[in-house]
Amino acid sequence: MGIFKTIINRASGLLFPPRCPVCDCIQERGKLICDKCAGALPYVRGKICIKCGKPTEGGTICTDCKKGEHCFTQARAVWVLDGGIKDAVYRFKFENRRDYAKFLAKEALKRQAGWIEEIAPDAIVAVPMHKEALKERGYNPINQIVGYILS
Repeated sequence: MGIFKTIINRASGLLFPPRCPVCDCIQERGKLICDKCAGALPYVRGKICIKCGKPTEGGTICTDCKKGEHCFTQARAVWVLDGGIKDAVYRFKFENRRDYAKFLAKEALKRQAGWIEEIAPDAIVAVPMHKEALKERGYNPINQIVGYILS
């Protein structure tokens, strides 16, 4: 890395220190999430819908999946979308917090590696966004996550 790029990276780190994606607090360099939030993430546990991966109460298919068809065969959720993680996903998608992508990708891989191996996909691709949404956001958030997953 050139000296100029090193100086710019260090200066930006002082002006814009890394933040926890969940609670948005300033945190140590090199950590993806603060210790407080790491111990309190609402992971999906227990019985899940075999179609979308959301938690279910007793059944094998959740009420949402019973209501209609999806354009996918099977999916998995990492978290119950609630509290700080819901805020993190919102900031990532709508407030240009691309720096959250590494955390989201690593968590998905950590939690779903067994399922990914089990289904053995031929490819992992990002779903294209509608051109108006892409224009409004300026980037496709899922491209960021897939980039980390494939790296």
